[in-house]
Amino acid sequence: MMSSENTISKTANLLVVLGDVGGYGAELERVVEGFCGVVARSVEEMSRVDSERVYVCGDVGLLPDADARVRVIRELSSGFDGRPVEVVGVGQVPLLCATWGCSTGGSSTRKTSSGGSRQSTCSRT
Repeated sequence: MMSSENTISKTANLLVVLGDVGGYGAELERVVEGFCGVVARSVEEMSRVDSERVYVCGDVGLLPDADARVRVIRELSSGFDGRPVEVVGVGQVPLLCATWGCSTGGSSTRKTSSGGSRQSTCSRT
């Protein structure tokens, strides 16, 4: 009998972090930790994963050739000027939010346990 519960696919999306990304700080850390998919740290790892959508951050110049699947995250990338890639904002990257599902868009501000607030991109599935 098939389960009637929804599941979240973590293989349709790939996040590739290229080169020295130390200057992107907390925003990059938030995206990597919450990414709804597989995270790769090199072009070699990227080639071993078959995903429908590929998000790239860091030094895009390290990509040998961009293909139609590549979406460069504008705020977290460099070296993509003049390359035939789709450029997206960080709010368009699919993120997991606790018991919520993958989302691409629809930002909201949530209170943290320490009393601060945190920008998140979530949608209930």
